[in-house]
Amino acid sequence: MSNSGVTKIKVELGKITILTLCGVNELNILNSEAIKYLSKQIDILSQNSQIEVLIITGQGTKAFCSGADIKELANMDDSLVEDYVRIGTETYQKIQDFPVPVIGVINGYAFGAAFELLLACDIRFMADHTKIGQPAVMHGLIPPFGGTYRLPKIVGVGKAKEIILSASTMNAEYSQRIGLVNMIYPINQLMDEAIKFAEKICSNKTYAVKSAKNLINTRIYDDIDYKLENQALIDCLKNAETKKQLMSFFTKSKLKT
Repeated sequence: MSNSGVTKIKVELGKITILTLCGVNELNILNSEAIKYLSKQIDILSQNSQIEVLIITGQGTKAFCSGADIKELANMDDSLVEDYVRIGTETYQKIQDFPVPVIGVINGYAFGAAFELLLACDIRFMADHTKIGQPAVMHGLIPPFGGTYRLPKIVGVGKAKEIILSASTMNAEYSQRIGLVNMIYPINQLMDEAIKFAEKICSNKTYAVKSAKNLINTRIYDDIDYKLENQALIDCLKNAETKKQLMSFFTKSKLKT
């Protein structure tokens, strides 16, 4: 989406802490500044021993997050690309490694970098009205920040290739059917149900929950090596044809990459 100002982050602290992406017009765009701010907030929250569950959601009912700022990517100087990819990858890894369970509450559409943010969460609750997907290859990119690693672990290799290579858009029912999201609810029930589930987690022994999450993640993600994916994303972002394709998002013309 276009640059509509830096998305702010609202944090409601508690045993169940809610982190809300708050962007202009409820687009909740993750431009580079917003990613840096998100990274700092995750660092701060990870040191808070009072938190037993973290919920990540978006403001409003339009978008969980609109993904990356496409104009920013199209105009990004090549000298900034490697830092952008590194910081984004590190930030999503921090969310995956957050010491307590992280629930992604998908209140609106989530594409691109927003889709990958959801994959870094442990559990996903989705509003029944919305859609999610990964259109990266449509724009001449690859899924960023660990997406090519996490998605196959969650839905299997075949489904991951189907979603990524076709730039598929998925509704809530299909997303749940393939195991991408855990629960779907009407938007007016979504957060309440997510909090109820978080309370179930909190009713258990926190040290055991932390240990179980860590063990599961270690078993599933112990083979992750970001070097190849990051280099591929860097190459795509520096590619002149990709930059043209990204700009065509605003001119409504499609350029084949």
